[in-house]
Amino acid sequence: MEQWLTRQPPASKPAELELMEPGRPVFLSESARCTQCHRWGARKPLAGPDAAVILRGRPRPEAIKALMYPSAHFDRAYVSTVFKLKNGQEFTGISGPRQGAMEPITGEGGVLRVVPSADIASRRLSGRSLMPDLATSVFNRNEAKALVSLVERGILALAMPVVV
Repeated sequence: MEQWLTRQPPASKPAELELMEPGRPVFLSESARCTQCHRWGARKPLAGPDAAVILRGRPRPEAIKALMYPSAHFDRAYVSTVFKLKNGQEFTGISGPRQGAMEPITGEGGVLRVVPSADIASRRLSGRSLMPDLATSVFNRNEAKALVSLVERGILALAMPVVV
């Protein structure tokens, strides 16, 4: 799919909403789960960077690879951590700012857990992004193309009203 996406023409200008608009429902869909970790104009800590700017200005092939294989092309500020609790339970997530003796951890799918810091036995960096690879996701080619067109414009189309 990566080669096919690379061969697709980029959106020529921000006003070319026919290419960006199909990506909007993909990004906002519950099946894609993008909004569980990404927001545009983020106002609160998330497990992923602000989607409004994450890929803006990157060359198209680089943006496609970042979506196809996020763990190979992600901002290291969003590296996930494997947490092992004293009870033996283990999970992966991104730690937010501590709130007293509690530690908020956003895991896969945007699931937030708040764990007492004293219950964490160990933590180690996973070296991976929480975002699943687009290459192995449930997206079909048209959805993947629409999502690439959307993010390469800095997700400008998300701020616009939905055309029905």
